Amino acid sequence: MKRFIFTALLFIFSIVGLSASNSERYLKASICYGRIKIVDSKPDFRVKILPASEAANADISIFVLRSQNPNNIGLWCFVERGENYKVQFVERGEDFSVYFKNGNPMKYNPTK
Repeated sequence: MKRFIFTALLFIFSIVGLSASNSERYLKASICYGRIKIVDSKPDFRVKILPASEAANADISIFVLRSQNPNNIGLWCFVERGENYKVQFVERGEDFSVYFKNGNPMKYNPTK
């Protein structure tokens, strides 16, 4: 179902005339919010973390919450189960890149 929604939205963005690569990266980044589980394999999204010096180049800025109900673009809460999406942090081959506004995301990760 997630992939169907993604495909439909990507189609709409391409009709409007946005470049496929930029619209696809933004779309992936904007729909990936909520309860996030960090995995080593079979992710929904591959994400590259950018340092503060490259924050302007990030597809989206993320603010990590400790609550269980992040409900808007750019809000993540790391969980072990009951996730909305699974992400894998990578150095290359990313679906989109992020900058974490409130520091190192690993300090919020319950699985590490």
